[in-house]
Amino acid sequence: MSISITTIQYKNAYNFYHRNAMAIYEIDNKKFMFGQSEAQGNKHFIQEILPDGRLGDTTESGSSPIYYDYATILEDGNKKYLCCINTSSAAIQLLELTPDGKTKLVFADNYSQDGFETFIPYMNNGVLFAYRQNEASKRWEIVKLEQKNEL
Repeated sequence: MSISITTIQYKNAYNFYHRNAMAIYEIDNKKFMFGQSEAQGNKHFIQEILPDGRLGDTTESGSSPIYYDYATILEDGNKKYLCCINTSSAAIQLLELTPDGKTKLVFADNYSQDGFETFIPYMNNGVLFAYRQNEASKRWEIVKLEQKNEL
């Protein structure tokens, strides 16, 4: 058995988007693709994926002061979130994904790595948690991440 590959759409992009900084998600039976590039001011985009597999219009684009080299989709109840992490600086951004292919910022901050190399975020009952593990000691822990309100 072999796999046949057929190109159905192509375009020369202005930027390169690394696979770890891209994510696919579905809301209200519509699929979208998110990507962020380290080039040109950390530009990001969200594009709709059409029923025939091609990419449709861009629904959101912009740039960020931080390049997030890891992006993942989190689900909690009927809400979906985009969690973006810079693994070097420990910057984290949590965005709520909306049915129109846009995002709403929930929070952006830094977290303490404390010598843990593995960091896997997840949502539960509206709260952001993460599993993290230290490679040398094999110690793992579950942490709750909350943005502090500074006075």
